[in-house]
Amino acid sequence: MVAVALGVSFFVVLALMRLIYAISFTEPLQMQTSGAEFESLFAVWKYIHGLAVYNDRYQPPYNAAMYNWLFYESYGFFTKSVMTALDLTDAWLPTTARFLTLFAAATVAATAYKAFVKANAAQGLSRVVPAGFALLVATGPLLGFWVFTVRPDIWALAFEILAATWFILNYPTRRWTALLGAAFFAYLAWSFKQSSVFFLLSVGFFLLIRMAWRQLAFMIFIMAAAFALTFIFGEPQYVRNILFSGYPLEFTFDRGITNITSFTIKMVPAVVLMITALIYRFFRTGAWAEIWRDDTKLFCLVAALVSGSLAVAISFQVGGAENYFFAFSFYLSLCGLALLPGIADWPRPATFLIATGWLVLAAAVAMVFTGRVGITDLRPHHVSNTSIKNCIEPLQRPLYVEHPYVSLPWMSDDTTYFVLSYVYEKERRAGHTFVNGGIGGYIERGDLETLVLLGNSAPSSYDGAPLDKYEERPSACPGYVVMSRRNKK
Repeated sequence: MVAVALGVSFFVVLALMRLIYAISFTEPLQMQTSGAEFESLFAVWKYIHGLAVYNDRYQPPYNAAMYNWLFYESYGFFTKSVMTALDLTDAWLPTTARFLTLFAAATVAATAYKAFVKANAAQGLSRVVPAGFALLVATGPLLGFWVFTVRPDIWALAFEILAATWFILNYPTRRWTALLGAAFFAYLAWSFKQSSVFFLLSVGFFLLIRMAWRQLAFMIFIMAAAFALTFIFGEPQYVRNILFSGYPLEFTFDRGITNITSFTIKMVPAVVLMITALIYRFFRTGAWAEIWRDDTKLFCLVAALVSGSLAVAISFQVGGAENYFFAFSFYLSLCGLALLPGIADWPRPATFLIATGWLVLAAAVAMVFTGRVGITDLRPHHVSNTSIKNCIEPLQRPLYVEHPYVSLPWMSDDTTYFVLSYVYEKERRAGHTFVNGGIGGYIERGDLETLVLLGNSAPSSYDGAPLDKYEERPSACPGYVVMSRRNKK
């Protein structure tokens, strides 16, 4: 109990520190709290202003909205409602939208706790342990700044957990109720992020193992119908985007190893819990037969194996991060708690190992406090972004800024809004065709008045286009070169 409390106190303090630095009610902070957040922020801005959210990324201004419909609808509606009620400018959009993600993190914590208690049948004060794991899943180092970012991952995770929790609370006593409610929550998870199918695959394999053919057929039918209706009523561009049509996907060994290592360190209590549970089952006579007889234990084991396999596989994708392991972190904790006996009956070696896992996590978080690893404060990014915003204000429009966040409408105060998609440069290098020739085409024709490019000196070309129509001018933007279009003759 002491080790759990210590570990929880360390990462909760870290989470609160990060939130304190990332929130201001007196100034709209301009910084990214997750990778490529600028894409989602721009999509929410378009929703608020009545513009089409889903667009062709090969058409100007070459941005992309690649997540599923409920993410944009919910964040757009929430942000627009709050900003209208409080009469806020667009600059407050990031701060406002991020609060909706905080609600998702709270949902994750409450629902995960319910599932963990059910899985381990904990009683009385022993509920400290499932509470600790619930907070670890919802606010621990694995999620980090993701609990305050504008992306679909945390709400998708919340509905994944709601689906699993509903299922284990109702199955097998109320089979059809369990399946129908779980299918509803699973659809909502998918509607936020189309890759959130961890529960669906897990329950499918579980029903297959149980040879519950009617129930499996029911789940397949109802989910296929839900997906089909979504595609039928969705506009063609929406369908192309969420199916990642033509989207370049690359995988590297180094990326996967980095993600797996990071996950293991940040979720070490759950990893140790699972290893301890497997050791306990291996040496206990009849333990595996008990799993086969218990639907909750069997489902949890299947879900851990399925979600873990899928998370590891996709973690090798270039640009991938620990968010691929969010669902696995829940199922891993759930399975570990389910496979061990009631907490009060844990063997002494198991208690020692699990306590060690929590102490290791506390030590890792302590290193973040000392500044040796990790980040606690993103405000320097706000200072940098605001500085660039201020230095481009007097420049002639239309302009192009080689900084996707500063290209957001409330930052650049322009009409072009070249908030380029995350894969724009990769697709340009691959020779994909962009209408009007991409940014390079605009430069080659001299359609832009000003270019603000990274570097200390002007390059000879940019995005495949020569810069002979532009000349360098004195720059008030440190680290950037400002180029103005030459006078036409």
